[in-house]
Amino acid sequence: MAEALHTWLGERREELERELFGVVLPFWTEYSIDSEQGGFFTCLDATGQVYDEKKYVWLQGRQCWMFARIANSYTEEEITALSAKHRPSFRNSLQKGDSLATRIDITRPSLINAAKRGVDFLFEHAIREEDGHVYFCLSRDGKPVLHQRKPFSALFLVMALKEVGVAISDSSYVQKAMQLFLRAKGWIDTPGSLGKPALEGAPPLEALAEPMILLNVAEELLSESASLELSAEHNEMLREIQRQSVRAILKHVIRDPISKRVVHVPELVKEDGTPYYEGTEGRVLNYGHVIEAGWFLLSYCRSEQTRQSGSANDGDHGQTPLPPIPEIEATALEVLDWAFEEGWDEENGGGILYFGDAKSMPVTSLEWSLKLFWPINEAMVASMHALLTVLHKGRGSIADSETEMEAEKQKERFSKTFNFALQHMSDEKHGEWYGYLNRECKVHLNFKGAAYKGCFHVPRSLLFCRELVDRALSVLEEGRKNSGGKEVKE
Repeated sequence: MAEALHTWLGERREELERELFGVVLPFWTEYSIDSEQGGFFTCLDATGQVYDEKKYVWLQGRQCWMFARIANSYTEEEITALSAKHRPSFRNSLQKGDSLATRIDITRPSLINAAKRGVDFLFEHAIREEDGHVYFCLSRDGKPVLHQRKPFSALFLVMALKEVGVAISDSSYVQKAMQLFLRAKGWIDTPGSLGKPALEGAPPLEALAEPMILLNVAEELLSESASLELSAEHNEMLREIQRQSVRAILKHVIRDPISKRVVHVPELVKEDGTPYYEGTEGRVLNYGHVIEAGWFLLSYCRSEQTRQSGSANDGDHGQTPLPPIPEIEATALEVLDWAFEEGWDEENGGGILYFGDAKSMPVTSLEWSLKLFWPINEAMVASMHALLTVLHKGRGSIADSETEMEAEKQKERFSKTFNFALQHMSDEKHGEWYGYLNRECKVHLNFKGAAYKGCFHVPRSLLFCRELVDRALSVLEEGRKNSGGKEVKE
């Protein structure tokens, strides 16, 4: 089993890098760079033509982060070699003069330069001077178009500032990221501070999205390259925010009182963690969000184990008590099982449904049955995280039947989701993925970028899965050494 898994992981590594460097990344370097005004065009049709010049701030921040993250993940030589090896079959198919974008080569310096120009554009134009709020949408030249009254644009700008700061070795960007993160955390903690007050008749519900993004962005700031630029006080503050976020996420896991199995993970719960099934909003099941929350928890557990192993305060949970790490991992794996079983639409060709209802009542969101790109992306990353967790538990050995069965399940889950995407979403002819399929798995909306789809989920999933493959291979190799070289043949 270990030898077969080793081979399978190697094959997936090649596949993931081919898709990233041969299909997805070239689309964005070809068609999205606005070298005249700064930032990126993200409203792109199927062939890369700009159909709207507006710049959605959360997508701008995500693309800055993505370009810088790729640059920080590979050496200059590796990026050059991978770009040459997986040169896309498409190359600017637009007639000269038809495109507003400036094509850039995929090199480490060009990715960093585009990311830095993008984040500088945002820092200059996206932050409202009088109160520090971050706009949702800007005109091409940076004038405000829309303020959404949500914290997400700010938090993706945090990620961009941090990753660019690491890429250019400028600690001031990381410091700005930390300052903006704490400001955004304050907005979340203070209802109405973004101009959206809680009304008297509205039930006091807690959303899954907010602790999820706080957990993830705090993890970004706690990454070794960034945390070195922050004070010990800020590092501990981030860990406490993570603990609070994990606790808030776990409140959404609803179990059967008798069997204790997971029965629902609703998007909204009451403040005490009990479900709110009286209203439609309380019954909403967002399978993609649940899957994303699952791998955020697994990632947190792995990082926290590493941090605790090098700390004199091993096991200290600060002000917010949490279950032991193994218990959080087990819950995350249960949550992923539930979301895949409930959300995967086997009878209609596969894919993950957008929304469900906890009581099987009518789902009022018109797009409920669409199959979107990002839940598939999250499922890919989640299954690889789950596989890595299984291998870590077995210390790289797959000697017992339980570990073998669990590893095989995660392998099959990844293959099912990735193959679905390659078959129905990936577009080798023009680049990138289509993002929105109908229930019969046909392309429903034929653009590649819009207000809610940019250069983020697809390339992030490919990059993260490639990194998780490498980590899994390392764990297998460690297991082989510990077993005297009997598990995996080189």
